[in-house]
Amino acid sequence: RHTCSFLISCCQREPLKQELQKNSNFVKDTLSILTINQYPPYYRSIETLLQATSLISSLAMDTAFRTIISDCLGYEQQLDPSHDEIFEQSVAIRILVDVLKDDKRTFFKHRYRDRFFAQLIGALKNLSLHHNVNRKTIGRLSIPMLLLIIATDEKLKENTDPYNLVEAALRCICVLTFHRQNCQILKKLNIDQIIDKRSEEGFLDLIKNIGYMCSNV
Repeated sequence: RHTCSFLISCCQREPLKQELQKNSNFVKDTLSILTINQYPPYYRSIETLLQATSLISSLAMDTAFRTIISDCLGYEQQLDPSHDEIFEQSVAIRILVDVLKDDKRTFFKHRYRDRFFAQLIGALKNLSLHHNVNRKTIGRLSIPMLLLIIATDEKLKENTDPYNLVEAALRCICVLTFHRQNCQILKKLNIDQIIDKRSEEGFLDLIKNIGYMCSNV
């Protein structure tokens, strides 16, 4: 946990960031923290997970690290039943999405819950920036869960919590709409009906952008 916090600080300084890019094995170690265990306890403490996702999110803001994160654990083949095709996906991205979707989580009512998942979604968003392959993979894997968060999360924009899950999910989807296939997925899942319910909660600009991108498909 403290190591992740230290590395986040290092990334704020360009010389240190460049050194980290040359010795990037720590990225694999960070992702291993987020990997689901086969037996309970399935995860590390949420405080440790929070620092790990914060580090990945910070690194993903950098173009070079975005590629390092995506490539560091290699790629695996996966069948997409909706399109009846085999596609390659980044193992690192799949690990992050697995945490978002997994039903073995034991920290739903933890006080850091919103902050953790918002950081996790933010990491996925940052990995999608200016990276079309990541954008496609993350959209394919995470859009249903992001829409579920938007449709069901009880926290509203007026809440003072800076780690609002709905806003994080909307911002991530906004980036994902820059890939045509993601827009097609969103339209099939009735994105218009889902986001319309949030239009009075202060998310109007995000909703307009998403609606505009999907309408052009």
